[in-house]
Amino acid sequence: MAGGGARLVAAMISTSEADRHIDLFRDVLGMEVVSEQALTGREAGSLWGVDARSARVTMLTTPPSYAGVALVEFDPVSEVVIRDGMQGIDTDALKVIDVVTSDAEAGFARFEEAGFMVSDVRSSYEIEDGAVTETHAYGPEEVVIGILDFHTIEASRFVELTDRLFSEAMSISVPVDDLDPVVEWYDRVLGLEVVHRYGFDAESFKDLVGTDSSAWNVRGTNIGRTTQEFYFGVIDYGTGDTTRRSLRESARPPNRGIAGAVCTVADLGRVVSAAKPDEMIAEPVELAVGPWGRTRAMTLVAPHGIVHTVVEVL
Repeated sequence: MAGGGARLVAAMISTSEADRHIDLFRDVLGMEVVSEQALTGREAGSLWGVDARSARVTMLTTPPSYAGVALVEFDPVSEVVIRDGMQGIDTDALKVIDVVTSDAEAGFARFEEAGFMVSDVRSSYEIEDGAVTETHAYGPEEVVIGILDFHTIEASRFVELTDRLFSEAMSISVPVDDLDPVVEWYDRVLGLEVVHRYGFDAESFKDLVGTDSSAWNVRGTNIGRTTQEFYFGVIDYGTGDTTRRSLRESARPPNRGIAGAVCTVADLGRVVSAAKPDEMIAEPVELAVGPWGRTRAMTLVAPHGIVHTVVEVL
């Protein structure tokens, strides 16, 4: 159902470097802090199934868009960084937060002036929609920002904010080995559908991702409400038998990096009814979370291991 289902509102970043992430998302990408709160260890455990003394949650968005990030500081801090030392093609862990730029060179300069490294690789490729050049910038704890320069694609087809240096968060990507169960889960549990598909085989993208695989055929399946709203970009790199690892065992809080996603729904009961028991970390809990005040929330795990915190917003 177009425009229905859950709403992806934030990439959840578990961090011990919240101030540096705020430098990235607020000062470079133009987001604003919209809420800050402290959860008790009991609340954090009930929501995410973690053993923590406390968790501090800071949410940022790019108004008037709701898309953004949720920075979560767990105490104690995990020593594990989810993608530290891993290959770009390793699967089952959220990887890149994508934004669209209106001026690529000025955008790169803003990252570098703030002390964030920008890849030297400029990967240009053609999809059915038009021509794109993609570059990556690197934040703390292996968080990657995909900077997309649309040459012959109308940006308003994919983002709301086109009149500034960087758009709101367009998508968050995850490489997978088995697409079909993922598509089925988003449809059944969160009411989200495939809104866009694309493919390309540009050799330069191998350099950007960091693989020398001889097999290479990128296929993307975007899952969400519409292409104009923050969505999940599910990727098959088409690397065949190339050695890669599933990161599903470590890609969850309190481990650091992009540890999950935050979605909102109008009826959490429908989600509970649709989810299987082994897909729920715990039963819904009532607590104050994000800018929504006191409400019900729960956390689920999808077939590719990605953690989704679902908040009821009436």
